[in-house]
Amino acid sequence: MSGVVSDWTKKRAREEYRKAAGPCLPKPSYDDLGFWENAFARYIAEHEDEPVDSVMFEARKICADWYEEKGCPNAARDHRAGEYDDGDDLQQVALAGLKRGIELAKTGGDA
Repeated sequence: MSGVVSDWTKKRAREEYRKAAGPCLPKPSYDDLGFWENAFARYIAEHEDEPVDSVMFEARKICADWYEEKGCPNAARDHRAGEYDDGDDLQQVALAGLKRGIELAKTGGDA
């Protein structure tokens, strides 16, 4: 719970607005939406932890362990913190491998 407005808090704010607004309420103007989205996103950031995908968490751990073995403690720390969730090739390969393994497990290896 950081209190910092980020992409995930804005996304949650939009999801909650859509749930509350339903099909009958008019969409807010662009200015109103920005104001309320940021206000609600700040509230979410102060009261909720960022959701973590368990598969992404495992990919972070795999990469962090690998970097620890290679003597790169800073890279390991950054991976554990999720700093490379959107752009590190090694972590994306680990994530893809984990997802493929889950897919194969669900189909009995016939995928």
